[in-house]
This record gives sequence, structure tokens and C-alpha cells, in this order.
Amino acid sequence: MIQRIQSVYLLLAGLVPAFTLTTPLARFWQENGYYLMTALGFNPYGASPYTGMPRVPYGVLAFGILLIVLSFANIFQYKNRRRQMRICNWTVAGVIAYYVTYVSYVVAFSMHTQTNFQPGICAFLPLLTLIFTLLARHSIKKDEDLVRAADRIR
Repeated sequence: MIQRIQSVYLLLAGLVPAFTLTTPLARFWQENGYYLMTALGFNPYGASPYTGMPRVPYGVLAFGILLIVLSFANIFQYKNRRRQMRICNWTVAGVIAYYVTYVSYVVAFSMHTQTNFQPGICAFLPLLTLIFTLLARHSIKKDEDLVRAADRIR
């Protein structure tokens, strides 16, 4: 199971979104302070408290947890390579949905609080999840082709 390279890729694809749950994803600044956005909430630092918006970006949090679960669950599907490839496709769709919700929360929060936006470096980490998932899918496909070729030889 862990000897296969795709298991390592899937493990890395699961660890990256776990790391991004607690790191700052964006910074919104005003003249009197700023807000930090993490997947667990918007934290004011010197800025006035805000009302009217949820304090936790639930979409970003939900898709971050979904990426973790899909990647780790996919490791244990090593006996069914087709299902692994399907789960990899779902993980890629999850990364796209993560960024769609991230952008929607950033735009809504920036407009609601009249702040300027600066993306955090950790906002780009889910792209690593996408890359590792695509590498894992490529390795799984190569294994599947190798097994089919061996079946043809017999």
C-alpha cells in the first residue's frame, strides 16, 4: 500500500489542506487595523468588530475538510484502481470548489467591510493538493495500464 508512489502523493495531498485550515489565507486592511482570514474565521486586529456576515467562512472550511477526507480515504482504496482514479477526479473538483468559495468569501467580506485585500501565501497551498492529486492519478493510471498489459500477455 504505502510502497506505491501514488500513496505518497495522496498522503501529501491530504496533509496540505490540513495545514491550510489554521494558517492565514487572506489579509484585509483598513486605516485603523486589519482582519486575518483563516478557514476557522475572520480575526480582527485593531479593526472594529464587524456584523452582518458569518464569522466563519463555512464553505472554505467544508471544502478544506472534504479535501482532507477524500485524500486520506483514497489511500486505502489501493485494491480498486478505478475507484481511486474516480476519487482523484472528485478531489480535483473539490479543489476547484474550494477556490470558488474562497473567492466568493473574499469578495463579499471586502465589499462588506470596505477593506483592501491581500492574499496570504497559504491561499495557494491547495494548488499543491491539485498537483499531488494529478500526479497520483497519473501513477494510478500507469499501474492500471501495466496490469492490463500483463493480463494481455497471459
